[in-house]
Amino acid sequence: LQLEGSKRWKVYEPTFKLPRTSSHDFTPQDLEAKTPFMDVTLEEGDLLYMPRGWIHQACTLQDKNEHSLHLTISAMQQWAWVDLLDIVMPEALESAAMDEASASLREGLPRGFMDYMGAMYEEPTGENLPESMKKIAEEDETEEKK
Repeated sequence: LQLEGSKRWKVYEPTFKLPRTSSHDFTPQDLEAKTPFMDVTLEEGDLLYMPRGWIHQACTLQDKNEHSLHLTISAMQQWAWVDLLDIVMPEALESAAMDEASASLREGLPRGFMDYMGAMYEEPTGENLPESMKKIAEEDETEEKK
């Protein structure tokens, strides 16, 4: 929101879609090769909305030789699903891990578990699976055949 005077704004497309935090300050050299998406002068009372992540550069017009004052209101920074999950998942995991009713999350990892876990698009073979996993795999196969 331009409160007093006027200001020239150059707006550039984002380099990263929907960033979680503000970017570093860009230098004039960083923006040299970029073409502004918008180049506009705001006068007193004008409002410019920029979606999260859009790069902007503002400067007071020297030829008018007057002061310029704008107000920036930032919303939606660190207000995304990932930010919510970043807060609740550790708390939920800690709560589950400390639950006296169930100790399963506190059990040690099975020996050789890396041989059968974490490989995407790979069908586990029976000989690599521990007995508990073999039983689950057999139940899944039975269900698929139905």
